[in-house]
Amino acid sequence: MLVTVFLLSLLIPIFAESVEQLENQKTNSQQNIQNNQSIINEKTKQIDQIEKQILEIDTNIKNLDSEINTLNNQITTLESQIQTTQKELEEAVKKEQEQNELLNERIRIQYMYGVEGYSEALFSEEDFTTQIENSQILTDIFKADNELLDQLQANKQAIEEKEKQLEAQKVELGKKKSELDSTKSDQQTSKAQKEKILNNNKTLINEAKKQIAQEEKAIAAANETIKKISQSSEQKAINDQQNKVAQVQEKVVAYSTEVAQINKEIVDTYSSSTDEKIGSYVREVQALAASLDEKKSDLEAIAQKTAKAETAVEAVENSSEIENISRAADQNVSDVKTIKSELKELDLAQKKEEARRAAENAEKQRNQSIQEGQEAVKKEAEEAKRQAEEEAKKAEEEARRAEEEAKKAQEEAEKNNQASSNPTWDRDYVSATGWRWPLDGIFDITSVFGYRIHPIFGTGSGHEGIDIGASMGTPIHACDGGTVILAGENGGYGNCVIVQQYSGHQVYYGHQSEIAVYEGQTIARGDVIGYVGSTGWSTGPHLHLGVLAGGEFTDPFYFFPELDY
Repeated sequence: MLVTVFLLSLLIPIFAESVEQLENQKTNSQQNIQNNQSIINEKTKQIDQIEKQILEIDTNIKNLDSEINTLNNQITTLESQIQTTQKELEEAVKKEQEQNELLNERIRIQYMYGVEGYSEALFSEEDFTTQIENSQILTDIFKADNELLDQLQANKQAIEEKEKQLEAQKVELGKKKSELDSTKSDQQTSKAQKEKILNNNKTLINEAKKQIAQEEKAIAAANETIKKISQSSEQKAINDQQNKVAQVQEKVVAYSTEVAQINKEIVDTYSSSTDEKIGSYVREVQALAASLDEKKSDLEAIAQKTAKAETAVEAVENSSEIENISRAADQNVSDVKTIKSELKELDLAQKKEEARRAAENAEKQRNQSIQEGQEAVKKEAEEAKRQAEEEAKKAEEEARRAEEEAKKAQEEAEKNNQASSNPTWDRDYVSATGWRWPLDGIFDITSVFGYRIHPIFGTGSGHEGIDIGASMGTPIHACDGGTVILAGENGGYGNCVIVQQYSGHQVYYGHQSEIAVYEGQTIARGDVIGYVGSTGWSTGPHLHLGVLAGGEFTDPFYFFPELDY
């Protein structure tokens, strides 16, 4: 049976990290790269959006500047109009003042000279017609003065109203300009904030790119270290496989020699027999001997190929064939020994039958002698009977011994058959070493201890335990009593329980779906410590069972010698 022992820790310098730790580092670095790339993608999208928003803000600011300029022009125009209106108002006021002064002057003269004097001045003419004309003129003058004054006041009011309207328009435009200025200020503030965010995002992108570069360097360094470790590991795996092939080859050669000797004995003993059943046994033994010779030739070819292997993958690619040859050789030897016992039992049965017939013949002769009265014949018959009885006893003893040998051969054959297939132990099986099997009645070994191709990463690595396939939620029992020193997540092991046994061994129970114990808890052999799952680095529900002895992982099957995998 092929068992490749591969202790990875012996191949790594004392300060170097294990392959599992390096793979963890690579996984973390790859995750960091993904996270940083996500940050870059997210920030790049934000930058695009912000730059678009800044562009829109710039456009808005330009539009606001255009509107503000338009308002400024309108305000300037209004101010010019207001100045013109003010001048017009000043001119109207001046004219009103002049008219008032003129009117006041006339009134002053009237008061100065009195009404009579003023009338006298008007009516001093001797001609009455002229006096009438002068009186009309005076009336017209006062009327004209009043009309002019009214017009001047009306113009003044119109100009004042116009000025108020212009001032109101100016105030309104000023409000709009203030609103636009405020909006522009808000836009400029928003632009400054977005530019700040933009710069921060660009800084984060640069930092993320630097981190990605660092993580890629870390991955490259881890790959280089793993490569060096794998090279050393592969050479040891090649050597182990070559040694295993040599062991199986040596066993098959010994089997071939043993079977050839048995074949020679059977042929020498039964070659002259005409019994068809014996003949079939002889032919079957010859066929088994020939089959072993073929297996010996096949192993020689595999040994030559393994000796030339340059990689562990090449060295172990014939593992299944070697395993099949080893099991078939065990079965062939068992079959040959069974046939030898059956032949011996058949031969003894024939001899027993011959002795029985001889005894019957002797009895007939004795009876005949008695009837004829021949005493000599009687004695001879009795002697023949005695001899026949002795031969019958011998035949029976030999048959009993043959039966015992056949039974032993059958037991040995069954033992060999059991060694080449999964056992059917009791549910609570406890090995001769005192260790309890962790899964009741389940012996589906999906990965043995030693070198293998990692099912997830696809690289050659050392498997520091065995994997037992089982249904999700199957109870896991403690192999022996001790103290729980870890009950939780443990890297590639997923949900893991580590028990420090009283025997001094640390036992790992990995990939659990649920943990049933706590750190520091004292447990006994057979206690349920958790349930089968597929957490951590796992491709399906199973239990990873690892045993740490003296600081190094060892094959758990060492503690279950009855199970030959």
